[in-house]
Amino acid sequence: MHIHIGGDRVIYTNELIAILDSSVVPYIQEKDNHTSQTSSDNKSNIVYITKENPKSIVITVKEIYYSPISSSTLKKRLYL
Repeated sequence: MHIHIGGDRVIYTNELIAILDSSVVPYIQEKDNHTSQTSSDNKSNIVYITKENPKSIVITVKEIYYSPISSSTLKKRLYL
């Protein structure tokens, strides 16, 4: 199965490790540093799906996504 995590990003559920609320992890990157809607930090495989402050953090086997969709909504999508 797969899950839409915001923007044009879809991940496979078998690659999913965790979905965290953004309040759990401090938001390190300033939104002014984003150059496009989906920018990527190559050193740590972090993908910013939105320029706004993210609502959730999705951790997969390969990448960490800062998602504009809340963690509770993403968790509900897993069980549909």
